[in-house]
Amino acid sequence: MQVDVRIQELLTPKRICVFFIAVAVYCLLFVIFYNTLVYGKFELYDSFKDTLVGMLSNFVPMLVIATCNVLILFSYPISGIRDKIYLKILVDVLLSFSASLILA
Repeated sequence: MQVDVRIQELLTPKRICVFFIAVAVYCLLFVIFYNTLVYGKFELYDSFKDTLVGMLSNFVPMLVIATCNVLILFSYPISGIRDKIYLKILVDVLLSFSASLILA
């Protein structure tokens, strides 16, 4: 099994929009579940402005981490491990966790 995907092939406007929407939906679900578990309320904010600030303060870090994971998965050279998919998976997992720890 060969993995030969280039990041340039993935950067279409449609895929970028889907990526942003997926991160936004994840962020929304994260905030809803967090508020429900910690505070027992679905929504904590008093105004739309507070809601927007709260969502953006979570969205930006989540977007950065998700973008780093996509770049890790698809952009680093894999020519030496192309035929060793298990090694690629191990390298991807280690790099993704390391990047998440550094960015968090």
